[in-house]
Amino acid sequence: IKQTVPKDMDFHQILNDIKSIPGVKSAHSLALWALTVDKNAVTVHISVDGSNDHQAILERTSKMLRTKYKFIFTTIQVETHQSSIMDSCRHCSIPNT
Repeated sequence: IKQTVPKDMDFHQILNDIKSIPGVKSAHSLALWALTVDKNAVTVHISVDGSNDHQAILERTSKMLRTKYKFIFTTIQVETHQSSIMDSCRHCSIPNT
């Protein structure tokens, strides 16, 4: 099965929408796939402040991706934001395009 990036989706807009979710400090390793004409998949790593409710942020992120972008399959990895690591991480600061 050949997988391609969905043509009607804007990578940077999706990344910005994820970053705008309350509690998300950063997002990286975003990947989008068109599995079939009407079935898209997404994976992303998000970092959150340790004082936030990680489960609630995960649920908000998943809901936004499923409702706004109609992703059928979502995989979201939630990480505790660690500035000392993430501020110097090439993959954390530069989105995968």
